[in-house]
Amino acid sequence: MDFSKFDGAVGSENGGRLHLLDYVTGQPIGEGDKASVVLVRGAEAASFRSAVKALDASKMRKDGDDETIDKIHEELVGRVKSLVIGFENISNRGEALTASEIDVLWFLNLQKIGVMAKGKAPTFVEQVLNFARDRANFLGNE
Repeated sequence: MDFSKFDGAVGSENGGRLHLLDYVTGQPIGEGDKASVVLVRGAEAASFRSAVKALDASKMRKDGDDETIDKIHEELVGRVKSLVIGFENISNRGEALTASEIDVLWFLNLQKIGVMAKGKAPTFVEQVLNFARDRANFLGNE
């Protein structure tokens, strides 16, 4: 039996398609039959793991650092941004989003974690992270 289909690292690097959910309604987002999709690397991707390792080394906390919800959100965005490798049917004021850091950060910061009462779907940054952590989204993506 060929076990290459179980190679989570390769599938994770190639990414998967996350169909976004509306935070308020919990329904899939899109226009007509065009889904609003984020192309996401899996958490097992070597590129993601090295980005997080570098971030961890540069952001070592010192005793006495304040742990605010804004800092937690900022740290989460800093970790998750390297998972996003593209967008489909998502734009900002008529301009299609790209995988540029500016576009990715804009998208991930559209909603802040822990600010509003629980919606019917997680915030976009949480949706990306949850998707990336589910190995089933990436196995077989050779």
